[in-house]
Amino acid sequence: MKTPGVKSEASIDRGATRWRWSLAILIAYLLIRGSLGAVVNAPGIGPDERGHVQYIQTFTGRSASETGGVGREGGLANVTGVEARQPVLAYLPASGIWMLSGGPENPIANEVAPMDLAGPILAVRLLSVAWSGVTAWVIWRFALILWPSQPWMALLGTLMATSAPGYLFVMASISNDPMATATITLALLATARVIKGVPSVPVPSRYPLTPLAWWIASTVLAIATKLTALPVITGTVLAIIWAHRQYWPTWWRRRAFRVGTALLATASSCSYAFLLTKHPTSSYAAAAARIWPQAILAGLNGFLAKGGLTESFRTFWHAFDYSVQWQEPLDTIMTVIVAIPMTFAIVGLVMNVIGVAHPQNLRAASMDVGAMGRWDWTVPIPPILWLTALCQIAFAIIRYGIGDISGSAMGGVAQAKTFFPAIAPLGLIGAAGLATALTGLTRIWRRLRPAPLERADTQGFPGHWLLPITFMWVSLVDVTSLAISFWRHYQWWVG
Repeated sequence: MKTPGVKSEASIDRGATRWRWSLAILIAYLLIRGSLGAVVNAPGIGPDERGHVQYIQTFTGRSASETGGVGREGGLANVTGVEARQPVLAYLPASGIWMLSGGPENPIANEVAPMDLAGPILAVRLLSVAWSGVTAWVIWRFALILWPSQPWMALLGTLMATSAPGYLFVMASISNDPMATATITLALLATARVIKGVPSVPVPSRYPLTPLAWWIASTVLAIATKLTALPVITGTVLAIIWAHRQYWPTWWRRRAFRVGTALLATASSCSYAFLLTKHPTSSYAAAAARIWPQAILAGLNGFLAKGGLTESFRTFWHAFDYSVQWQEPLDTIMTVIVAIPMTFAIVGLVMNVIGVAHPQNLRAASMDVGAMGRWDWTVPIPPILWLTALCQIAFAIIRYGIGDISGSAMGGVAQAKTFFPAIAPLGLIGAAGLATALTGLTRIWRRLRPAPLERADTQGFPGHWLLPITFMWVSLVDVTSLAISFWRHYQWWVG
């Protein structure tokens, strides 16, 4: 059954064909850029990279050259190091690449803190780079479902989400973050397909199971890769529930909603009670169960007053290497370069929220009603983007608050990688804000001209000019950051 006003993915593909070459160029750029970073940076410089390497070493079994005797037995039960608590899924393909490239027999690769870029280390870094390419493609597919009539917005959102220097830095290091980001984004794509099918369902009992099966499978995959997927997954659950709000009265009358609510409350209470029995230092969840009210206040204060927001900003846009300390004049220049388009994006988001960009006689497209409206000043931001982004931001605030209370708020707690699970919704929201603001300003400017151009020309501005301008801006920031990284690692690189 085809829903009126909702384009099928086949029609989306036909409308997006002419943009695919641009997507291919962007993904090629990301892969080349990530591969360059994998070669340039010294081993262990990535966030907790030594811990992730140790996970692989102990999982596959260290060689006799490292242990000084017979080779150590591998396996999940023998995993050690600061990352030993992580789920194993992301390390399975990494361990396969490690073994194929001779990792267990390579004495340099099996050092506790390798100083040389051994072949197995580089091979697993390149696997991380490949995951970043998968993420870019999935974001493109996800954005096409959100904005089927605006394929240029899908490309702009993919560019904004995947090309920040800090993101490229993490995606070129040995970590479970690259695969986690890809699987979480896959869960977002599955969620969008579930929501897209809602208007075609006459009653809840006849809902097709295939989209939900894909969402369940991708959700399990994401959580099994890294537990920090949970905030975004929570956002997808809320988005699916919100999309089905037209059926709430039916569910309520049939008592299914009340039963489900009771079961959810029971499960939450049991989980909360279980966490209270754990030692506060055993996990962030156990600590949050005790101090979450204080953690929220401490996290907000930390981000706004103690430099957490500055650190996140620096490690997202300023740093291809989180350890790089920028010179003050260069830091100021880079901040201004980055702040200008971000300011436009924030203005566009404000216009979107307060309704200035939504003329009353037009109906904007909405994921949860399946309508294809006209676009005037705004690029609509569906609830799935807001909900998933806000869930991840709330997690980052609580995580920072716990760190602040424990006296370890800076460092990894404030790094931009805390937000990377939601890199797709954050990047797409930023792209929508930027397009909304610049399109609105363009319309205002052209209305002041004696001979205004046609509406089609006004709408064509973002697609024809915003993309290349944004790419040039991102490239300028990226090249500068990469040059600083070359300078920082020069002695290691040439030696």
